[in-house]
Amino acid sequence: MKAAISWSGGKDSMLALLHAREQGLQVQSFLSFLEPDGRSKSHDLPSRWLQAQVSALGGQWLGVPVPPGGYGESFSTQLALLRASGHQAVVFGDIDLQAHRDWIEPRCAAAGLRAVFPLWGLQRRQLAHEVLARGIRAWVVCVDLGRLPATFCGRAYDAAFLAELPEGVCPAGEEGEFHSFVWDGPGFAAPLPLQPGPVRILPSRPPLRPTEFAFCTPEAA
Repeated sequence: MKAAISWSGGKDSMLALLHAREQGLQVQSFLSFLEPDGRSKSHDLPSRWLQAQVSALGGQWLGVPVPPGGYGESFSTQLALLRASGHQAVVFGDIDLQAHRDWIEPRCAAAGLRAVFPLWGLQRRQLAHEVLARGIRAWVVCVDLGRLPATFCGRAYDAAFLAELPEGVCPAGEEGEFHSFVWDGPGFAAPLPLQPGPVRILPSRPPLRPTEFAFCTPEAA
């Protein structure tokens, strides 16, 4: 079955990709929604690094800048284009946030696509340790400062990171506590020649609540 994947560049996207391919899905198209300036939503990553990831994985990257307030329309438009190009399914890395799944599934169905959630319902801590066990190598590139100190930004997503998370913070970051960027892992032709950049403190974009985020954009090594 020809499938696309909703691609953030983070560890959950990567793990969902591995699960989907192991289930027999032919995933070659990587769909990323971007801010109008071309940086990725939530993770604030330059599009060139997402392109580098997908190239290393042997896929085709589809970057879609979204105008302010236009996410729903852009999402539905891209689903229609995927269906027209022969795709039958779209893979998502969600774990257990039902409201998001309830938003996704009707839109995929309306476009004639199957929504696939390979990680759905699995234990969050189990998934965090599976990321490490599979050799997925990632940095934490965004931290919600209302939940974690800025010192967690720019760190490797590894056993030490998980062990030091404060009580109540999801080890998978499913509640948006942090976001990650994968620079090597199963299927990569070669590790990306990048390193974590300096930490920047920015307000939420768009402002979801009165909080700030620490961002650490990867840069060339």
